[in-house]
Amino acid sequence: MVPLARSPVNRGLRKAIDLLFVVEPAWVIAALAAICLLVSLGVEGPWIWVALAVILLPFPLRLWRYHRLSFGTPFDIPIAIFLLGIFVGLWVSGDIALSLRAFATFIACASFYYTMVNYSEAGRLLKWGLPIYALIVAVVAIFAFGQGPSAGSGTGFLNSWAYSLAQSLPDLPITLGISGLALNLVVVAAICLGLVIFTKRRSLRAVTIPAFLFFLCTLTLENQASLARFFTGESIQGRIPLWTATFEMMNGYHIFTGIGLGYWAVVYNPEMTPLCITHPHNAYLQLYADVGILGLVALILAIIVVVRLSWRILRSPRDNPWYGFGIGVVMAIAATAVASIVISASFGIPVAGECDYRYLASPILWVLGALLVIAYRSLSSPNLSPKLEGR
Repeated sequence: MVPLARSPVNRGLRKAIDLLFVVEPAWVIAALAAICLLVSLGVEGPWIWVALAVILLPFPLRLWRYHRLSFGTPFDIPIAIFLLGIFVGLWVSGDIALSLRAFATFIACASFYYTMVNYSEAGRLLKWGLPIYALIVAVVAIFAFGQGPSAGSGTGFLNSWAYSLAQSLPDLPITLGISGLALNLVVVAAICLGLVIFTKRRSLRAVTIPAFLFFLCTLTLENQASLARFFTGESIQGRIPLWTATFEMMNGYHIFTGIGLGYWAVVYNPEMTPLCITHPHNAYLQLYADVGILGLVALILAIIVVVRLSWRILRSPRDNPWYGFGIGVVMAIAATAVASIVISASFGIPVAGECDYRYLASPILWVLGALLVIAYRSLSSPNLSPKLEGR
């Protein structure tokens, strides 16, 4: 009798699973995009949960193939505490349906983080993934520039042609602001700057210099007023009433549990309309309101991990081809941390429709965390370094 481990069926399953792992980022990204789109559009039905099952599939496959759910990462403990926190945020929410859909997006983002850090070909993933990401941000930025620097919330991130097209779609969440776009511009510009300063490849510098200038100029031109208010302190002063109101919401046991996952806007605006304020304009307060003390504990632990990894990256050999990328990621995280004082888009994304309200996780922090881990691992493992440069 042929042992199960050596049977043709078992070998075939192993090959099929290995193939799935090779293309894992592609189908996980597709499933994550589907979940975010379905939640933002307010689509009902089982499709969100089908897509979530697809995103979670690598965990049982990895357990069967490698006898572990995931390879260890520096952020495992903060993530575990945060995930416990979103269960609490779901439990205390006054609108379970709203929070449950938001819960799905947070689980999906966490799973996507593990897809990135567990992927065996980190250099190949970034070699193709980062340019595609930068291209998408550039295209959206061009649409935004078509509306001019005064474009604010609503459809400011789309030009007139795209807005006309959007009008033909049902329930399109056209009340999204452009803070998320600005944050992505900051991230891409920071990574490009790190590569510009420290890369030794002329061909790579020839690409990253104009890319950095494009993203920096676009960010500046499209956010002139916002940047001016931020550096003069006007943004912070104007947001203090929102921050004060947030603390006032956290009464009784809500001091520990938060007010519910994605429930801030509902408490602040009992009668929700598309023009209502839907977030506290501070990602840290949004985190606290969503998941309470557990979220703050997870944040503190995550900051400690970020500082430790960033310090080790800064002290790594500068001739390593991953060094510029690592410095770019560190700068992107630092810029995101500062921007999060006045925006909530780095943590959660509210979507107000004509008659309803939705809330979903922002993938940006999860992506930055994964990129930091990849950079740190690659700088610590010289055998991985050549893959970034394509040698």
